[in-house]
Amino acid sequence: MTRSARDEILFLEGAISHTEKMAARMLAEYGNGVRPSFVSADLADYGERIDRYKAEIAALEAAQHG
Repeated sequence: MTRSARDEILFLEGAISHTEKMAARMLAEYGNGVRPSFVSADLADYGERIDRYKAEIAALEAAQHG
C-alpha cells in the first residue's frame, strides 16, 4: 500500500518534530559549551535529517501543485 502525498508530508512533519526533540534533549544534557565530539556529530546529523525531510516535503508539495 502506498501513502498519499498528504500522508507522506504528515509523516515527514512528524519525523522533523521527533528529530528536533532528540536534538533538544541532547542540548539540554550536554549544553552549548565544550562537549564530547559525538554530540556535535549527532547534532549535525539531526540538522541534515531535518533539511532532507524539509526538502522532501517541498518536493511533494510542488508535485501536488505543479
